[in-house]
Order: sequence, then structure tokens, then C-alpha cells
Amino acid sequence: MRILVVGASGATGRQLVEQLLMQGEEVKVVVRPLEKLPES
Repeated sequence: MRILVVGASGATGRQLVEQLLMQGEEVKVVVRPLEKLPES
């Protein structure tokens, strides 16, 4: 199954994508441009 994750650059989105990939799912992500990401 292909899963779309919107907001994959956020804290929850990152964890969700990681879990989906570990389960072997095909993941497509939507993220903000790098210059709009908060400093971490």
C-alpha cells in the first residue's frame, strides 16, 4: 500500500514515517521547504 503523509517534517510526522517504513510500507511525504523549517 502507498501512504501519503502530509506534515512529515514535524515531530509526529517524522515518527509516523519511520514506523511506516519499518513496517515495509511505501511512503510518499509532503514537507515544508527547508528554509521554513524550525531550527532543531
